Amino acid sequence: SITSLFFIFILLIGLYHEWNQGALEWNN
Repeated sequence: SITSLFFIFILLIGLYHEWNQGALEWNN
């Protein structure tokens, strides 16, 4: 549904923002 897609879209934006803050340094 559109609501589900919108929710996933917001989650992706949140993850992208965290990655830009260097939150993935634990992967190294």
